Amino acid sequence: MLRLCLFTICLSLTLGLGAAPVLCGLDVLVEQEIDRLEGQGVAVCCNHTATLRDGTHLLDALQAADVNIAAIFAPEHGIRGTEHTQGETTVDEATGAPIYSLYDDTRAPLPEELEGVDVVLFDLPDIGCRFYTYIASMGGIIEACAENGVEVIILDRPNPISGRFPEGAIAQRTRGFTSFYPIPTRHALTVGEIARMAVGEGWYELPEDGVELDVIPAQNWPRTMYGDSIDRVFVRPSPNISGIEAALTYPGVGLFESTNISAGRGSMIPFLIMGAPFIDPEDYCDALNAEHLPGVEFFPIVWRPQENAGCPARWLKFNEQLCGGVFITVTDREIFRPVMTGFAMVWKVFEMYPEFAEMRGEGESMDTMFGDPAVRENVSAMVAGEDHLGWREIYDSWQEPVEAYWAAAQPYLLYE
Repeated sequence: MLRLCLFTICLSLTLGLGAAPVLCGLDVLVEQEIDRLEGQGVAVCCNHTATLRDGTHLLDALQAADVNIAAIFAPEHGIRGTEHTQGETTVDEATGAPIYSLYDDTRAPLPEELEGVDVVLFDLPDIGCRFYTYIASMGGIIEACAENGVEVIILDRPNPISGRFPEGAIAQRTRGFTSFYPIPTRHALTVGEIARMAVGEGWYELPEDGVELDVIPAQNWPRTMYGDSIDRVFVRPSPNISGIEAALTYPGVGLFESTNISAGRGSMIPFLIMGAPFIDPEDYCDALNAEHLPGVEFFPIVWRPQENAGCPARWLKFNEQLCGGVFITVTDREIFRPVMTGFAMVWKVFEMYPEFAEMRGEGESMDTMFGDPAVRENVSAMVAGEDHLGWREIYDSWQEPVEAYWAAAQPYLLYE
């Protein structure tokens, strides 16, 4: 009998049975702190992902608690996460609150949009990547609220690709929609930690009296945990992030957005494949595998971008054209480095197909996405047949600044 009990205990520990569930900041607010919103005009910045453990949306939970919802701020992709154009002001039918788009020319709430608002709840997901735009929207919210005397409460959520392994160049150009903060490409923080660090390090443009900011942390989330180990249904944070694997490869494969090569939009698995009509899939695959990049393997693929719910035709590169490329398979998350992988992939395309590969915006997009103009400068030199650094030399030059960044981040971390 004792042996059976011990076996049951060991099995339970192995399977994680009985472990405390991961709670997001929203769960904590609704279950433990909802009274703090009583009598206040509350605005919400969220999209479809702002749900409790049982799937109840934030707005529905607030309505059920008789909270006064004064305004709703919608990020890129809109309140439902399906929009592909700049948003317009509309009205939420359920609450009667106006919905103001943050995906417009201002990128931030206007003073008149904050009238009657005492506190803004911010509950948007991030996927651990500097150029994922929701964290820029958070910056716009915090700065606007500071100027207008409005409190901000960040409802924190776990980083779906774990809170470790910061990687990539520290952005040299900041305040942009895809490079708002001087952080590496894979930043290894949660949204709440970014907000805390940005305030503490002076990255936000704030009035002298600062901002009234509170972060409600997630509970029971260790930094080692990936999103698919959390006992919650995965909800696409944006149309082309189909799961945790796509989120993990995005900080690398997303770098192709600064080129004319497709990052897989128009397929069922964007950011897990890439390609272009001029790429020979076998040759390119062999060249990438010969780099012996850690924790990843490449397989040749031929595919055709087509309009789907994730991407309309007007956004597609090589719409309906046959593209050669590779399928990316992460074999070991602990050693896989998405930025290293993506950099090598971009470099090899320009090295192998210099007559066809192009930078977008005369290289300005590459400067923003990579965060370091050395990439553009050395790719251009390589294509021109001039002396240049290799991609590994450039990548290695980022390591010391990343270590300094991570050391500076330690006082702002909320999770071990």
